[in-house]
Amino acid sequence: MAVRLSAMAAGLGLMLGACSLPQESAAVPAGLPGDMPSPSRVAATAEQAEIMLGGAAFGIHAPRGFCIDPTAIQETEGGALFLLGDCVPGEDVVTNPAQFSPTVLTTARAAPFDGVLSVSVAPDSPFVGWSDEERVAILEELIQAGLGTELLGRGAAADVSGATRVLQTRHRGDTLYVLLQDESRGALEGASPRFWRAFAEEGGRTVVLTVTSFEQPYPGDAVLLRAISSLRDAIKAANRANT
Repeated sequence: MAVRLSAMAAGLGLMLGACSLPQESAAVPAGLPGDMPSPSRVAATAEQAEIMLGGAAFGIHAPRGFCIDPTAIQETEGGALFLLGDCVPGEDVVTNPAQFSPTVLTTARAAPFDGVLSVSVAPDSPFVGWSDEERVAILEELIQAGLGTELLGRGAAADVSGATRVLQTRHRGDTLYVLLQDESRGALEGASPRFWRAFAEEGGRTVVLTVTSFEQPYPGDAVLLRAISSLRDAIKAANRANT
């Protein structure tokens, strides 16, 4: 079983490596060209976006209170990244990485907390032919066994062994949710060390979601879990017509 888990971790790491899991510390994540314009194949508003990925359309819908930043959408041959923030930016919009330009975010709805959501999507999956139950089970086993840790950290913590600690895992349908503690405390300025990451598939693509809070005091694990679950539901709804 250890050999199988190691092989799965390597496969998943390679699949997501090209997608560059978001560092969230800036509008353009590390691993993607800083001067890369929004690709011409992207159609986006503050509430939804759609790209062509792996020969088919892939859509993002923002959950209530959050909006997509169209200027921060990044796309490469290996995948795409989306960042979502509060639809109603405050006065600290320039310095707070959780908020985006008011010229982009036009929907007057406030997010339930000061935070940022991200969506990384790769055009393929290492779990082709697996059922949702098998995929979620092997992912949880992999994570609990301490393998595939490069998929769990954020920012600088992604490159530091043991910097990110798994606090709990939860299943919901076809998605595995992982509550994490970033022990490095320096990966993302102003962010809570606790954050949720979710692993899923949509239309044969690997999808990784992350929610991070900048709110003081920390709004609570349940609040962030509701936000990332709502984002997962919104992505399912956005891609229903593409499946």
